[in-house]
Amino acid sequence: MNLLRTYRLLGVVWLAFVIFCPRVFAQAAANSCVSSWVTTNSPITLNVASNPLVCLLEPMVVDSYILPPYVRWTDTEQCTNRPDDVGDVTVNAWTWNVSGNTAPDPSAGTGSVAVFANYHLGTAQVTFTASGTYTLDGQIHPFTLTESSPDVQVIDRIIAMDGNQDLQIDMNSTNDNHCLFWVNDDYDVEHWVAGGSANGWAEDDDRDECGDTRNCDDDCIGRKGKDELGYVPIVGEDNCLRDLEDFTVVQLKVPSILSSLDGITYVLKFEQCTNGSPLVKLFRAVANGVMTPFDYLTNSTVANFQVAETNAYTIDSSECGISTNDIDRYDQPISFLMEGCAAGNADMVFVVKKGCAEICRSKVRLDLRNITDFYDIYKACRDDPVQKIKWEAEVSNQCSQVQTNFAYPARSDQYLLLVHGWNMTADDKLYFAQTAFKRLWWQGYKGGFGLFDWPTLDSFNLGLNTPTATHPGKILHHYDDSEMIAWLSATALANLMGPLNSSGQLRLWAHSMGNVVVGEALRKYAGVNKIKAYIASQAAISGAAYSQTAPDTDFSFSFSPNWYGPDTPRLFDFWGSGNTNSADKPYFDDNSAEVDRMCNYYNPDDYALDWWEVDNKRKPDDVKGYAFAYGGSSGSYSETTNSTSRFYRWEDPTKGLNVLVEADLQDRYAVFAYALESWSQALGQATNSAFANTNLNLQVLLNYDKRHYSHSRQFRSNILDEWKYYRALTNDGGL
Repeated sequence: MNLLRTYRLLGVVWLAFVIFCPRVFAQAAANSCVSSWVTTNSPITLNVASNPLVCLLEPMVVDSYILPPYVRWTDTEQCTNRPDDVGDVTVNAWTWNVSGNTAPDPSAGTGSVAVFANYHLGTAQVTFTASGTYTLDGQIHPFTLTESSPDVQVIDRIIAMDGNQDLQIDMNSTNDNHCLFWVNDDYDVEHWVAGGSANGWAEDDDRDECGDTRNCDDDCIGRKGKDELGYVPIVGEDNCLRDLEDFTVVQLKVPSILSSLDGITYVLKFEQCTNGSPLVKLFRAVANGVMTPFDYLTNSTVANFQVAETNAYTIDSSECGISTNDIDRYDQPISFLMEGCAAGNADMVFVVKKGCAEICRSKVRLDLRNITDFYDIYKACRDDPVQKIKWEAEVSNQCSQVQTNFAYPARSDQYLLLVHGWNMTADDKLYFAQTAFKRLWWQGYKGGFGLFDWPTLDSFNLGLNTPTATHPGKILHHYDDSEMIAWLSATALANLMGPLNSSGQLRLWAHSMGNVVVGEALRKYAGVNKIKAYIASQAAISGAAYSQTAPDTDFSFSFSPNWYGPDTPRLFDFWGSGNTNSADKPYFDDNSAEVDRMCNYYNPDDYALDWWEVDNKRKPDDVKGYAFAYGGSSGSYSETTNSTSRFYRWEDPTKGLNVLVEADLQDRYAVFAYALESWSQALGQATNSAFANTNLNLQVLLNYDKRHYSHSRQFRSNILDEWKYYRALTNDGGL
C-alpha cells in the first residue's frame, strides 16, 4: 500500500508540473520532438514523449502564395500500442488537420499539407490538431490535441513567369504562376545572300543553313552562317537576333531572411508532369536587374549582348543545382531566359535547401507545346487530279482544316487569318505563319490565328510549265500561272470567311499575291457580318482595281520606250466598259462595304512589285503555249463584237473569252492573270484612297528598301526590327 501511495503521489506531482509549468514542458517537448496528448473527457494525462505523433523538425519557410500553399510535415512513427504509467493504451483510428485544413494520412511518414493562403508577409504559426479515440483498460475515450509550431516565416512566391503576355512578371499575381510557351524547334539563322538585289545578310528560318540542327539542340541563341568570303563565324558570334523571339523569362526571387543562414543551396527541377517530359535550357539574362525583363525583344543593345550568352542550366525532372553566384541579391528578381527543348506539362519547382533539408519551395506550372499546336491551317486544294497547267487549273470551292489550335485558348473572339503569297513551299508557309504568330504573341494578341493555305506554285516548278521551260520569261510565266490559281482559290476563302466571321470579329491579313485571293473573296463574300479589318501588305494586285486615282504605272522601258502598251482597256478601274468617260467603278469597289477597316501597307521601292510591273507591261502573254491576245480598243471594251476584237487566244482565234460573264469565271480569271494590263501601279507600291483607315509607308516606318528581302521582311528578319510592323498590325486590325 505504501508503494501504491508513492506512485499516486508521483502522478499528482507530474500532473501538477504539466499544469502549472506548461512553458517548461513545451520547451522540453520542442527540444526533444515531444507532443503531449490530453483527452477531452478524461483527467488522465498520457505521456507519449518517446513516441510523438507530430514532430516539427525546425521552423519552416512557408510559401503562402502559390496555389495551394504548402508546409512540410513529418510523423516519426505510426500510431501503435503505447505503454504509459497507468495502463496499456491503444490509439484507434484518428484524423488530423493543419490550421483548419484536412491533412493527409499521417501514417505515410512525410508529406505536404495545405495551410491558409491569407497569411501576411512576416511570421505566423501553423496549428496542428489531432483528434480520435484511444482504448484504455478496455474502455474507448475520445481525445483532441492542439500544437502550434514555432514562428514560421511567410514569404512571397519565389519563382514566376509571364502568364498573361503583358511583358511583366508579378510574383504575387496568380496570372504569373503558370506559363504556356512553345518549343524552340525551328532553324533561325543569319546568313549571307549573294547576287543582285538580294545581296547582303538576311535572317531566316532555314533548315539547310543550320545544317539540319534545330535551335534547341545546341547551346547558342540562333546560328550564323558563312560571310561573303566564306569565313565561318568566330567563337561568340555564332548566333542571331531572330532566335530571341523563341525565348521567354523565368524569374527567381530569394528572400533576405535566408541571407543569414549557412549551407544554403538552390535547385530547379520538374515535378508533377501530366503530359510529355519537359526539358528547358536557361540562359543568364544580361540585363538582369537593369532593364525590364523583356527588353531583349525591343532594345537592340540588350539583344546584341544577350545573343552572345550560352546555355547555363538544363532543367528536367532531376535536380539541377543553381550556382550561388547567380543568386547574387535578395528580395529582387533574378532573370533567366528560357528556351523550350521538349514538350510537356509540369511544375517547374524552385527549391531552397539548408544542408539536405528543404526549407523553401515554390513552383510555376509550365505548359510547353509544339508551335503547330497554337494556330489553325485551312487548306484549299487543287481539284484537278492530273494537275492541269495554266488557265485550265481547278481549285476546290471548299477548304479543309488540316491543323487545329489545341494549345492556345483564345481569350477573345477575335480571329486573324493570314493569306500567304506566291512561290511558297509547304515549309515556307509554315515558317511564315509561325513567325507571324510568335510576333503577334509578343504584342499581347490573345485571339485566334490561322493560315489560309492556297496551292500557289513553288520553287519554280517548271514541270508545270513544260512548253515554256526554256523561255526567258519563265519566271513571269510561273508567276502568271500562280496568279490564275490565286483567283480560283478565292471561292474557297469566301466560303470559309462566313463561319470564321460568325461573331463579326474576323480580320484578314494578306501578303503579296495573297491579296488577289482576298480581293476576289471579298467580292464573293455573302456573310451576315462585316469583316472587321483587311490589312493588305505589299499587295501584288492592281491599285486601280480599288481606286481610279491610283498612281499610273510607267509602261516605258529605257531601251524601247514605245514597245510595251498599254494595249488593253482599263477594266480594273472602269469595270464593264474600260471607258474612262463612263460611270463605271473599279472592279473591287464594293469590297470596302464588306469591311470595317481597310488598311494598305506599301513600299514604293518594293523589289518584287517592280517585277510585278514588268510582268504587267508584257501582257498579254502572247508567246507560244500561252497565246493570249487582245484585238479591240484600249479605250473601251465590249463583248458584243467578234472574237478577235476582244480577248482571245491566237491558237484558237474563233473562241473569244467571256470576261464579263458571272456564271463562269474561268475565262475572266485567265484574262486577269495572262492578258489584262493594269494601268496603275500595284496596290502595294503606293497609297490608295479606298483604304481610308491606313496607308502605311513601310519605307518610312521601317526602312524597307529595294532588296528582295524587304518584300517579305516582316516574316523574316528579327522581332526587334519588325516590332513596329506588328504593333501597327495589331493597332490597325483593332486587335
